[in-house]
Amino acid sequence: RYAKLLKEQLTEVFSEDSRYSVVASPAANTLTIEATIHDLDIYAPDSLPPVKQYVLQAGKATLKVSLKDTSGKTLATVSDSRETREVDMHTPQRTNSLLNERDFRFLMKKWAKQLAELVTKH
Repeated sequence: RYAKLLKEQLTEVFSEDSRYSVVASPAANTLTIEATIHDLDIYAPDSLPPVKQYVLQAGKATLKVSLKDTSGKTLATVSDSRETREVDMHTPQRTNSLLNERDFRFLMKKWAKQLAELVTKH
């Protein structure tokens, strides 16, 4: 579910930028983004039956991206490891699967925006 969330955020960010077109299959002059999540660690995972769980942050993950040209040649690789945002400084907040997903969505949106800026600069 988090891989799907990452794909949604990358697609949304690059689709909103008029300098880019998101395509289903590569054509000439297409930059392919291969993005994967590694070391996904959710600090308060879902549990059944539901248990009250409190965290400062939802978790952490590592994003690894390879940018490839049309022939499949790797042009660049980038990696970034981060924790999700702190909801409230020094005060643990109750969490659940929806709140975890929300916080990881914010993190993935941040990654997507940073990647779009990096691609634009280079």
